[in-house]
Amino acid sequence: MPITGPNNKYSNAPDNYSEFVVINNFVFRPKQVEGFYRQEAVDGLRTTTVIFPPYKQTVPDPEWRLYNFLLKRKHPMDAKDFLY
Repeated sequence: MPITGPNNKYSNAPDNYSEFVVINNFVFRPKQVEGFYRQEAVDGLRTTTVIFPPYKQTVPDPEWRLYNFLLKRKHPMDAKDFLY
């Protein structure tokens, strides 16, 4: 019996749609992201840490591509708005 792919005939999503995103060789689902922050070390190494419910992952992010993507996608609250 031949192996076939899913039938997208009745799907509203475009053919190239995927809920996975790949940035800086880091594959994740944006809707599972619980939080994120960026850090820059004294030696200039830039990283973005992404927080998921069971764990967090630190990813090298020299051009802030991952951080900027998450910033546009998640619309985080400012700390002063969150605390008050």
